Amino acid sequence: MAINVNDVVQRYRLQLRQIWNGCFYVEPELRDWDAVDAFRRLQLPLFNALVAHPLGLEPADQVFGKGFRVIPNHSSGFHSIQVNSRRTSILSEGGTYNVLNGPFKAEDIQFTLVDFLDWRPMSYIDLQYYVVMIDRVSGREDQVGQHALIEVADATVDWVEPD
Repeated sequence: MAINVNDVVQRYRLQLRQIWNGCFYVEPELRDWDAVDAFRRLQLPLFNALVAHPLGLEPADQVFGKGFRVIPNHSSGFHSIQVNSRRTSILSEGGTYNVLNGPFKAEDIQFTLVDFLDWRPMSYIDLQYYVVMIDRVSGREDQVGQHALIEVADATVDWVEPD
């Protein structure tokens, strides 16, 4: 059974955004890759406190992952997604994201939430994208196993107990 956990996920997203924008980026001497790395190290403890604990999950060793599903807000589905063209898609190594036109309806897809993304990590951030792993997409099986970007405003997050 799917449980809507969007409010918990958004609270975590907004706190990450506030910490970076209000504590790191406002200090000019913290506008470097060391600060970005320090910020990224804060994400897991915050995830455990703001997401895993309120949902009654065991402390995680990574943010999100199996069980966190991104689904479209609208019955028409996602009009398009941005898919990492790099094979094999490795999140930490970046990539080039190309638009893949849909529609992609909820019943035709399965996307696992992996992280948030902002294109400019050393600027003010909004974290406007969900980074997802494509687990299933009908008619585009060649995309399974790739990372994709979904606009946060176009989606909601559900928790489904992993098999």
